[in-house]
Amino acid sequence: MRMFTLLTVLLSGCSEMQYSTVNEDSSMSESYQDLNKGAFEDIRLRLDVLPTVAVDEDLDPQSFWLADEADWQDMRLELQPTVEITGSMTGFSANPYGVQVPGAADVPVLGDVTVYQPDTIVSSTVQTDDAGAFSIRLPAGEGYQIAALPTEPPELPFYIEGDLSISSDEDLGEISLGYGDPIFGTVTNSSGEAIDCTVRLIDAATGIQGGATQTDSSGFYMLRAEPGEYIVQTEPATGSTLPTIQEMVSFEEDAGGAQVDINVGEISPVLISGIPRSATGQTMYNAVVRLTSSALFQSSGSMVVETETNQSGEFLVYALPGEWTLEIIPPAEITDLTGPLEQAIQIGSADTNLGLIPLAEQVNLRREVLTAESYPAVNVLVTFVEQGFNNATYTAYTDSTGMLDVMVPDVPLDVRLTLTQGTASAVTRRELLNPAVESESSWQLSSGVVLSGTITRPTDESGFSVIEVYDDSGEFYGSALTGADGAFSFSISP
Repeated sequence: MRMFTLLTVLLSGCSEMQYSTVNEDSSMSESYQDLNKGAFEDIRLRLDVLPTVAVDEDLDPQSFWLADEADWQDMRLELQPTVEITGSMTGFSANPYGVQVPGAADVPVLGDVTVYQPDTIVSSTVQTDDAGAFSIRLPAGEGYQIAALPTEPPELPFYIEGDLSISSDEDLGEISLGYGDPIFGTVTNSSGEAIDCTVRLIDAATGIQGGATQTDSSGFYMLRAEPGEYIVQTEPATGSTLPTIQEMVSFEEDAGGAQVDINVGEISPVLISGIPRSATGQTMYNAVVRLTSSALFQSSGSMVVETETNQSGEFLVYALPGEWTLEIIPPAEITDLTGPLEQAIQIGSADTNLGLIPLAEQVNLRREVLTAESYPAVNVLVTFVEQGFNNATYTAYTDSTGMLDVMVPDVPLDVRLTLTQGTASAVTRRELLNPAVESESSWQLSSGVVLSGTITRPTDESGFSVIEVYDDSGEFYGSALTGADGAFSFSISP
């Protein structure tokens, strides 16, 4: 698995990174560059470098944060060498009632070891072998976290350690999961009857999910953890009408663990049915029907239930009384340009037939696309992504006059306009909340901000690397290919 490392680009205090002012032959003045750069004031940008395997077979993809105070031109970004991290995971064989077996010793544990950097794409996971050993190769860097998660037995505590600096090959030795303290309780309904479900622990600080266990015939469960703050989460089985419920729990050393009893409330599902119709009034086979709860009347927690229409075009699904959002997504093979549907519904205590549910036709969107200099933008890739539903994507290109002509669903859409010039691509973003009534006749590409510099390796330049720019939420801003000397220069737009 290829890995990513994260290094922070700073204006000062980092000898590997060198900066200078904008090149004199740049097409953008320094003041104009600074003005456009201000549009990124609230956006944290990450520059990913993917070395070409044929050129840099010993280097993995790596990333750099672009600091606000730094000059984004003439950057010198040095790739770090790959190092190997080894170790082993051990733990006790836990007694179901929380009493340590006398004389029990650490034994190898089957599980997953993940090394990652928080809030980034940096993450790699390996499974321990029969001896509990693991080996991970990754670029040298700082700010790593390691998580050791047991899968057999899953009731053992999980291990998390952060703020690791890795500069060379290192043996972490034995990671002992210890014995921990029990987090236990029962899961019942409003009548006190046992609920059959899965219970999982989640680390509250990192969101890392630990092992899971199944409740027994009396609704009892037990997991183990070191002192700290956790989320106890119930998870329904596939096809179940149980909600997902989360309860916070924390305990300190010498507390002996914690008891968390969970009442799921009254579970009285009702049958919901209906027949979606396409834009031309046809029934649809295999249309996706999804119900997402916003409030449950007789239970806490949340639910998402999903089904498909049958050969008669009808759907039948069980759900709990409450406020819900209904989504209907046409099957991919439908040919009459039908768009998806979203509407709020209320489910009461009785079975409900929603009857015929008409879906709307897609709308024709025509726009003139202009460059930053107000010339027709030819051959621009325009990508529309649905907000919600299944995030379906629709694409089209502008023609030789810069005109865009495309059919899109009449739902909120995120729009990306990608202008490709040579080996670089810059993206301009827009949002369409209601495509059918949007009145703009043209869209103009942003002039953007220039990013330039050189990618180097410990001994020389790193040529023909792919560079991609994202923000910390994963939004794409542009890409480029470095030259043989590792140099790059391209524009990005907010």
